[in-house]
Amino acid sequence: MSWKSRPDPRTIPAPLIPAAVEARDLCFSYPDGTPVLRRICLTIEQGESVAIIGPNGAGKSTLLLHLNGILKGTGDLRILGLEPRGKDLRTIRSKVGIVFQDPEDQLFLTSVAHDVAFGPTNMGLDAGEVARRVKQALAAVGMEGCEGLAAHRLSSGEKKRIATATVLAMRPEVLVLDEPTANLDPKARRRLIDILAGLSVTKIIATHDLPVAYELCDRALLLDQGTIVADGAAETVLLDETLLAAHDLELPYGFAPPCGPAGPRARRGGSDRSVKDHRGGAPPARAVPGVRSPTG
Repeated sequence: MSWKSRPDPRTIPAPLIPAAVEARDLCFSYPDGTPVLRRICLTIEQGESVAIIGPNGAGKSTLLLHLNGILKGTGDLRILGLEPRGKDLRTIRSKVGIVFQDPEDQLFLTSVAHDVAFGPTNMGLDAGEVARRVKQALAAVGMEGCEGLAAHRLSSGEKKRIATATVLAMRPEVLVLDEPTANLDPKARRRLIDILAGLSVTKIIATHDLPVAYELCDRALLLDQGTIVADGAAETVLLDETLLAAHDLELPYGFAPPCGPAGPRARRGGSDRSVKDHRGGAPPARAVPGVRSPTG
């Protein structure tokens, strides 16, 4: 079954499917004892598109690297109902694909075809299936015909698209992207946004590009000093200038939300998620009491 033809998890009764991500009191510290994640509690359901925003050093990339077991903290973490350890770790890594900020971290073989085939080959698939997946993944990112090229000769935007294809070839159920639009020119940025918008998988996107978060995501988590300080509908969090400023963020000058149907919220019938802290407070709140930005 193609990753594009999977049933939408939102159409399956909730008791039959586990959350894409469920974390309770997830903590992580550097070897020197410096805390990076502080008692992260969150649930991301399958089918959601979630932005993780925050200032530099907030812990965004560290959190992403827990989602397929690259890093291991303390506390309880389940990915698609599985714990990222032991025999379940291999299963999780086949279902959760991470696209790193620097595509050079994922492109290291002699040709685009070999890079995209690397994951499916290591899953033990036969040569015919690997070839089909390479073709489909490259078509999904608009890079058909590039199989024989060396990745190091491609532009930054093309490398980002090939890096995304290396993950799509594994047909993940959860797609995790770290700063997907970093270092892209406007045309390459727009093309990548359009590609990501067309993918029917759970998406978790860490980004400083707040308009991208607004366009691609239903929900936004604001992370600062390793703590979730706001969690709500993307338009609510991202249009709260006071909240953003308190955590060293801002929308670009002149940004205006699209008029009329646009973005995942319009396609999916809107969102009624209120801004709340990670402990589940019901009323909308600008921040969790007692949590301040690094410069605040």
